[in-house]
Amino acid sequence: MDDRIGASDDAVLNAPGRDDPDQSQGDLRIAQQFRKRLAESDALSTNAKNAKIIARGNVVTLRGEVQSTAEKAALAGVAQTLEGVTRVDNQLEVIGEAAEGTTP
Repeated sequence: MDDRIGASDDAVLNAPGRDDPDQSQGDLRIAQQFRKRLAESDALSTNAKNAKIIARGNVVTLRGEVQSTAEKAALAGVAQTLEGVTRVDNQLEVIGEAAEGTTP
């Protein structure tokens, strides 16, 4: 099973959590809407589109790597606008900007 953004529709429908008794239908819908919105964006990097989303109890957790702080903010913004989301835990890691405190 594949929980990456941009995966085939079958993979999205069979993403982890489908059989998780702690994940409600609303949480599944949130995850699916998030994946769909990212897949439709031409402005995001492949890393951003492959970000992992965990929706549980209407709280969205984002994990993975993105190219910039702008992408990190954009993904959190998408998640926050989805119906039913009450909080976003943005754990995305910026890997594409040297200004993020790393030395090249």
